[in-house]
Amino acid sequence: MLTREGPHAVTIHRVMATVGMTHGGFYAHFESREALLRAASDLAGRESEAALTVGNGSGRDFLRQFVARYLGRAHRDSPEKGCPLPASLSGSAAADRQATDPNQLVRRYIALLAGALGGDVHQAEERSRAALAMMIGSLQLARLEHDEGESDQILRAGRAAVLNLLDAPP
Repeated sequence: MLTREGPHAVTIHRVMATVGMTHGGFYAHFESREALLRAASDLAGRESEAALTVGNGSGRDFLRQFVARYLGRAHRDSPEKGCPLPASLSGSAAADRQATDPNQLVRRYIALLAGALGGDVHQAEERSRAALAMMIGSLQLARLEHDEGESDQILRAGRAAVLNLLDAPP
């Protein structure tokens, strides 16, 4: 629900109906909706990070594989199994950003990419920030596009642009 529709779609009533429990039972597990959002966002981010980084090798191989997975059809077509950042950055999710704190995941992804780039830390982090922004934007555009062929082209163009940025000398 969180990664597919964004934090605004996560309501206590909806969550409890989905798991087959009463509204009152919610408070035995979480003190508030914000606590649920924090826990769900953290879990979604860690699961996404693990799925995107498994078996990726190191250095440039890691970068190519990470970008290919992030901007791949599987990630586009299964937002509920993917990175929560695109959903959490929608305009309707603005009120929930403090509870979900997407900045933690942003910083982890930047550190992952910068670590794989190596070299000057400041330059690697700057390129990683730009690459992450391009990946999130490309993924959002690809998900918005109704024509699958055009959506695939957006993913391909995004991959090429991100890899060009990451492979370019600083």
